Amino acid sequence: MASSASVQLPSSPDGFLPHSPFYFYNPATLPTLNSHTSKQVMTYHDYPTSTLLGSHVVFLTTCLEDLKDSNQKLAKTSKLLEELKNTTTAVIENFKNELKALQNWIGYADVKSLPTYFYVQNTGQFSTSVVPIPFGLERLNIGGAMNKTTGTFTAPRKGVYYFTFSGVSAINSAPGFVDVGLMVNGVQIGRAECFSTTGGGDWETLTLQSTIELKTGDLVWLQIQNLRGASLQDNSEGLFTHFSGWLLQEDLSP
Repeated sequence: MASSASVQLPSSPDGFLPHSPFYFYNPATLPTLNSHTSKQVMTYHDYPTSTLLGSHVVFLTTCLEDLKDSNQKLAKTSKLLEELKNTTTAVIENFKNELKALQNWIGYADVKSLPTYFYVQNTGQFSTSVVPIPFGLERLNIGGAMNKTTGTFTAPRKGVYYFTFSGVSAINSAPGFVDVGLMVNGVQIGRAECFSTTGGGDWETLTLQSTIELKTGDLVWLQIQNLRGASLQDNSEGLFTHFSGWLLQEDLSP
């Protein structure tokens, strides 16, 4: 035959369970009072209201102090987080600047890995003035910027270029001379000259070097500006007219 059993919660001397809000007040810590008629120990309900209120005030004051301390710690933590955020932002900006510099350096390396330079020579006499000097022999033309047939160099990119020219002139008249100009878009920026006061087929040398800043698409060539009884001399015995140029450094600015 089945039997039934009931569960009885443990009792507390003051009538409150351990999870009760009033369990904060341990009757064991409260003073005992004896009545005039008996030595009975007083319980929580037997204490004056003022005593209980005082205990509540102490408890609430302690809670407020704890809350104040927690707020101070929270404010300090927030300040530390803000400092960390600022530091992280500064580090990220520094990384961005370094990355930008690296990208510029990579672009510069790419430019330097695609150089532009040429070397051409003439193969016969030339005495026509105020036209680009054509060249019959192409020794080198890296980048394809030089057109030996037309005698013109087209700048493939903005930057600083170096050009050099040397030649020999046969001067037949007395006096005789020849002037060769380095032209950029039709404007003379450099000039070389040789002359002779005796004539009679004298050979004289002339040379010219120039460092120029060019824009993309600028045209560079050599031309005879003036001459009298003379010509640039090249023949089967030797090639004396030389024209070279190359890109020194590209301008990467926008």
